Amino acid sequence: MNIKELSQLAGVSVSTVSKIMNHKDANISTQTREHVLSLAKEYNYKPYSFVRNQYPEKSSIFGVVFRDCIPDERLLKGLMNIARSRGYGITVLESHLNPSQELKNLALLSSSNVDGILFNPINKSLSPDVQSQLSQSKKPYFLFSAEEEMVGTDFLPAMSYRNMAEFLTEKLVEAGHSRIALIAEKDSPIRGEFIEGFKNCLYKNSLPFTEDLLFSKDNDKFYRNISGGSITAVLSLHFQNCFRVYQRLLNRHLHIPNDISLTTLCKHQSNIHNFSEISALLIPFEAFGEYLGKCLIAQMEASQDSKNSVSAKKKPSAFLPAYSLNHNNSIAAPSTAKRKKIVVLGSVNIDSYLFFRELPSPGIATRTARSASYLGGKGMNQAIGVSNLGHNASIIGLVGDDLEADTIYETAKQKGVNTTYLKRIPGEITGKGYIFLNHTGDSMISILSGANECVSRKIIEEAAPAFSDCKVCLLNTEIPQDAVLKACLLAQKNRIPVILKPSSIRQIEQRILSLTDIFVPNLEEAFTLLSLDEPRLAEKLQKMQIEEKSDISLLESCADYFLKSGAGMVIITLGKSGLFAKGKGLCALFPAKEVSAIDTTGAADAFISALASYLLFDYPLDKAIRIAIYAAALSITREGVEPSLVDRNTLEAYIAKDEPEILK
Repeated sequence: MNIKELSQLAGVSVSTVSKIMNHKDANISTQTREHVLSLAKEYNYKPYSFVRNQYPEKSSIFGVVFRDCIPDERLLKGLMNIARSRGYGITVLESHLNPSQELKNLALLSSSNVDGILFNPINKSLSPDVQSQLSQSKKPYFLFSAEEEMVGTDFLPAMSYRNMAEFLTEKLVEAGHSRIALIAEKDSPIRGEFIEGFKNCLYKNSLPFTEDLLFSKDNDKFYRNISGGSITAVLSLHFQNCFRVYQRLLNRHLHIPNDISLTTLCKHQSNIHNFSEISALLIPFEAFGEYLGKCLIAQMEASQDSKNSVSAKKKPSAFLPAYSLNHNNSIAAPSTAKRKKIVVLGSVNIDSYLFFRELPSPGIATRTARSASYLGGKGMNQAIGVSNLGHNASIIGLVGDDLEADTIYETAKQKGVNTTYLKRIPGEITGKGYIFLNHTGDSMISILSGANECVSRKIIEEAAPAFSDCKVCLLNTEIPQDAVLKACLLAQKNRIPVILKPSSIRQIEQRILSLTDIFVPNLEEAFTLLSLDEPRLAEKLQKMQIEEKSDISLLESCADYFLKSGAGMVIITLGKSGLFAKGKGLCALFPAKEVSAIDTTGAADAFISALASYLLFDYPLDKAIRIAIYAAALSITREGVEPSLVDRNTLEAYIAKDEPEILK
């Protein structure tokens, strides 16, 4: 295009175009000057050579030097987008972390006809050679870095990984999460910034930060914390790690986002396209490229228009992109907020184990070299059991004012059990269970009731709020029966079904049975309770037990006795022979799952915890019983009751290998 064609296109005289292009336009209006210059840029008009020699014109090209390779194609795309929209081209050079190459790149741009330079230096403190090269170029330039920790003095603002972490954490907090784990590799250059953003968001929302929320990788402890409910959401610094966690959680039969929420930072757009299930924030490289281009173009044009020195830079605006997730599909309210509430009343003990080859017998002293202590008591065991399986458990009970009580409170807290109504009794000792265990897993148990004996109607009345919005009440009789009866009455008042385990009693009040929906004695307990009113039936039951046979007719007669006394359903557990259930339209013998027994002490607590939990998961009664049998089987393969109480994903993974149809 020549000057005549440009003047015709602009609707002005050739003289006016000449004055504008030769900077003799003092008497020409700003509007006309900008109109002509805009058309000249758009059509790449160049003045004649003698004019170019006297007044070096714009090349409408700027150079970009990266410290290494281009960090992301989207950054280059952003630069090209803004350059194209403003009538510029770009020249891109890479230094590959080589200082000599960096100087060559700067020298090349300085000697060429580019209008300005965007420079991403290898080091944030510029060497004298680099400073000299930039100064001699006489071109507008800006220093930049894509990483905040590499930003030095006089750099343009970088992308803030701190802000990105705050944004992602806030999304999880908005969904109701307070126990959020962060996975960030130790060798990541942006780890520090990202952790700071994570902490900032927690502090702004008055949420505590502890070091155990940070993980450099998804290890066994990480998955145990998820299973135990101490982590409800996961934030990952890198998409690949989040994807691995997603797959491993699915393999553990956890559902996303119902059981756990996930979100991550994502560098590559292809990850989001290829695996779209995870809620992710795409690092805004494209927007950052556009921002860099705008800053340099504004400086180049300001320098040309004002004829100021290069050093008189316009102060750039901050880089404040609008962050957004690709979707919210892997974020939901915490599973704990959706868990159903179960109230548990019963004994709370510290169990002391003594291990023998053969159990002690009268008149014979038996020695052992091994012992152990665990949290115990049927009340606490069942509370931990249902908490492990995904429900909110509240324990009602009493402990002493001793060190054992401190241990109980701490362990219950770790297991997610609500101890609001677990009270200390001054002057009393915490209940203790003394368990003698042989090599086959059989046990003898003696109980020192301690504070458990102090549980009264008044204690239960004070705990009445625990029954509000409750879905199931679990009871056992290792506490006084008047307290058990009061709990039954509160459950009835709140229309809560009761599951009762008779233990350590010779008789049970008929009124308690009449308020019980599911009554779960074992063979010994059924024999004891039948002995006074139905001695012949009890004698037959004892004989059946000795012969290790299952007489369905006899078991049905025993169940009928308790049903006639008011129980809604009876489940008589038979140890390795399984169980017999009658009531609620069911009458059947269920076989046990064969395993190698180590400790049978907690089988009943594991069974009742799973039965209640899976009924609340809306499983049919027969399937809930079969699942509970698996939970009991798993429990006897481990030592100690509390450590043997299985979590939901472990239980379902075990069942899925054997009878997956139960879980459907």
